[in-house]
Amino acid sequence: MPFFKTRSGINLHYEIYPRSSKKQLTFIHGHLGSSRWWTPVLNELKNKELCQNSEQLTESIVLIDFHGCGKSESPLSIPNFKFETVIADLNDLLVNLNLPHYNLIGHSAGGLIVLHLLAQSNHRYNTAVMISPVGLDGLKFDDNLYPIYHKMANNYEITRKVIGSTIFQNDENSVFFNDVIATDAFAGLQKLNHIFVDLLKNYSSHHIPIKIWQKTLIIHGFNDHLLSYIESENMCSKLKNSKVIILKNAGHCPIIETPNLVANEINHFYLHV
Repeated sequence: MPFFKTRSGINLHYEIYPRSSKKQLTFIHGHLGSSRWWTPVLNELKNKELCQNSEQLTESIVLIDFHGCGKSESPLSIPNFKFETVIADLNDLLVNLNLPHYNLIGHSAGGLIVLHLLAQSNHRYNTAVMISPVGLDGLKFDDNLYPIYHKMANNYEITRKVIGSTIFQNDENSVFFNDVIATDAFAGLQKLNHIFVDLLKNYSSHHIPIKIWQKTLIIHGFNDHLLSYIESENMCSKLKNSKVIILKNAGHCPIIETPNLVANEINHFYLHV
């Protein structure tokens, strides 16, 4: 089980699968998620041209658990933890892997992480797909939601209900939702509590798009009641080489709600980029 030790001394978990794709793909999950959340999309990609014909698969797939999520350790000092630390540590991890190039794919907060990684002075970051990303103005929750969110770390059922509400037409009885989505979210709260939401509340990234030259694709669910698709349209308008696709039958978690559609868009984007 591979880990990368950050400058602060915590271990970040990642997985690398050589010769799995025709284009290098690096997946970064969202807040309270884990690399396991990508399973539905990865299963669909196996049936797409991008990941078929083994003799043509020369590139790797990388999955990362960022701080306090999945199998990664939580920050040593929660009060001093910053969003910029996440960016710096993931950049260090990818530099350490020393792959020739990276195509970054991120969901929700992972989408915003991807946006910031593109702005680093790392010529190896070629392209990006951002799925329901946190917008340029950060998280904008109704203030009435914060007390509920702060209770989630102490109550699995509250966590299960809140996470389930972010998934359009969620099946609360599904094995994947209960054993992966809700379980990983609650485990992440035990390690991070509400710190990541506090970090991203009204976090401005308006200075970032001007630094980005890479080609990007933004995918957003029309029925996302957590982060409006309008925020992704705004982000797209600020990027030099970007396209946005709105999925009508998806909400905040298209990677779970409509994994085949997401895999189709990833497949098409990287076969033609």
